[in-house]
Amino acid sequence: MKKLLLLLLLHFINVNAQNTTKTEDYQYVSTITIDEKNKEIIPFVNISNVKRQIYRISNENGEIEFPYLTSHLNDTIVFSGIGIETKKIVLKNIAPKVLLENSFDILNEVIITTKRSPESILKEVISKLEENHPTHPHNYKRYSKILSNKNDINIFELELVAKEFSFGYRQEYITTLGLESVNWITKDTTNTLKYTSQLFAYRENPIQYANILHKRKHKKFTLNFATTNKKEEEQYYIISFKTEKDDWNFTNKSYPTAYFGSIYIRKNDFSIAKIIEKWEGILKNNDLDYYLNKTKHRNIIDIKLKEQSIAVFNKKIENKYYVSNFDYKNYSEVTFNSKKTINSSFNSKSYLFDFELNDVKEISYENYENEKINTVLNDTEINTNFWKNFTLPEM
Repeated sequence: MKKLLLLLLLHFINVNAQNTTKTEDYQYVSTITIDEKNKEIIPFVNISNVKRQIYRISNENGEIEFPYLTSHLNDTIVFSGIGIETKKIVLKNIAPKVLLENSFDILNEVIITTKRSPESILKEVISKLEENHPTHPHNYKRYSKILSNKNDINIFELELVAKEFSFGYRQEYITTLGLESVNWITKDTTNTLKYTSQLFAYRENPIQYANILHKRKHKKFTLNFATTNKKEEEQYYIISFKTEKDDWNFTNKSYPTAYFGSIYIRKNDFSIAKIIEKWEGILKNNDLDYYLNKTKHRNIIDIKLKEQSIAVFNKKIENKYYVSNFDYKNYSEVTFNSKKTINSSFNSKSYLFDFELNDVKEISYENYENEKINTVLNDTEINTNFWKNFTLPEM
């Protein structure tokens, strides 16, 4: 199962690249992503030209060679990532070093006004999970917009609405959804996307899965208070976390990866308002032999992997906070012996609404061995009237 999650993450890498490679002769602008305050390198920054469908990340040394054509010189390039303020620069103005601003400051000492440590606050949060977050069956609807890009071409883009069933944060499995409508903005060009389980195979709700909230394992994480300059976030304790452990028991990933992030906690009741998680890793040499099929991937030098997940808990019903938003991104870059690279990105934004706590309809969990009857994307006809009239409820 653990290796299956990695293979799902790399699912679109092995699709025939001939159909997903642009033939233009790119030029490259080189830069390094640097922390504006302390002048240290910031690795793994997202860099994108959305207009041209080009997505990259800086490497572990903050270096990036970003592709462009002469016609792109006036395009806006976006530098973003968890923990940094988003910065937009016109491509022709990109300097050899791009200075980025931290979106929050880490405080290595206890905040005097709380008279508490981040460890004691997180312990109280964990003790009150059942009091503050749902543990009972419920339904809700999901709207998701999803984009998959490979080698600077959109492989598919779609939006969907589904009805979901959940037991709450204590449930064992990934939530199963019953697909109601799908709208293909860009149809899947690889003909490999069939089930919604291919879109939502990752562990989505961190209250359900994240080991930073485990009553024993959280003690193995390094915790610090963090602050932001946003007035609206003064109502929260913000605790940053990271772990030196790189195995499944701490990262929930089947491959070696750095794992870190932050938790936003309401000061009035110790409920969770938001959790940001981030994973960054590189598979090389023996890692490739162990985690991937050696024969199938024998020409690969390394694989860079980056994921980030944001879950927001703003829907309050009967004094419990439910998930209201998911924002998930992953990026992979594969380098072959021939020096050829394949880059892939996947972006998913989801909004949850119309929660039902009574007359709950159970939707059976569909694992990978069972027949998938509720989640077949290609068998769901596009209802043009539905999408013409659909609007998201106010969140």
